[in-house]
Amino acid sequence: MLTISVMGQIKYMYKRKGFHKKVKEYTEEAIKQSRNGTRVTDILNSILMIANLPPVQRALPKNLILARLWFAKEKPNMGHFLKYIIKNIQSLDKGFQVTTDENEDVTVSGKIFALIADPTARANILNMSQFNAYSSCSFCHHPGVSVATGN
Repeated sequence: MLTISVMGQIKYMYKRKGFHKKVKEYTEEAIKQSRNGTRVTDILNSILMIANLPPVQRALPKNLILARLWFAKEKPNMGHFLKYIIKNIQSLDKGFQVTTDENEDVTVSGKIFALIADPTARANILNMSQFNAYSSCSFCHHPGVSVATGN
């Protein structure tokens, strides 16, 4: 497992020319977590996205923060995998000082707005049955029905 300091990455971003100006242009102080739980060559990642950047710049690789990277043959224990991320998000909620490219000290804080995950990862994060199992809907808790397709 590779763990990289979220706050260190944010401090580095703020030192980039013009980054703070772009962030200031948007009023929402938020970090939107985007999570791709699909196992591709046994890799699971957790990426944070700055929500108060212009939409076309949010998903640019230089503006994404790698919060956690897991590579192994087995799936991670989600409690363990998310523990560090949750700790960092709690620190972001309190705010911390960064220095911009113009040597201005600003306080940065963040909140989780959304969690995006594929059905398999969502079930693993919520510690529930997968999407194809009995009572696997986290919204309505409907038991589900098997439908014949004629094949």
